[in-house]
Amino acid sequence: QIKMVEPTPGETPYDYGMRLLAANIPQPSPDFLGHLGKLAERQGRVRILSLCSGAARIEADFASRAGPSVEWSLLDINPDLLRMASEQFAPELKLDLIEVNVNELSFNDEKWDVIMCVSAMHHVVELERLMEFCHRSLNPDGEFWSLGEYVGRNGN
Repeated sequence: QIKMVEPTPGETPYDYGMRLLAANIPQPSPDFLGHLGKLAERQGRVRILSLCSGAARIEADFASRAGPSVEWSLLDINPDLLRMASEQFAPELKLDLIEVNVNELSFNDEKWDVIMCVSAMHHVVELERLMEFCHRSLNPDGEFWSLGEYVGRNGN
């Protein structure tokens, strides 16, 4: 049984959706930024690859709050979006721009502590192939983060 929650005046659809989810799922949402801070404290340096980063608004927000101990690699097929993304990052942060189609990735011995994808898994044609790339490209204690969407059994 879904608990219905009424929207409040002026509430954005996103905020309403989050309240509706919170009322129906009895566990907190993951605190990715807090977890990133703990990784940086423990390791001293964290390398992140963002798949299908686009304009990287979420990544830039994380970067502005996580500081210089986090190194960012943004991967996207669109060079204009990568340029826009790079303008959102502070110049003192280590930032690598990778122009490639996520569906054509191949392992090249480079390793990351976190591989993340923000609301873009629907661009992936062969999830199994991408997950193999991620598995091989993560450090032994590395993590894969999917933010903003999930991919279910039926390709949703």
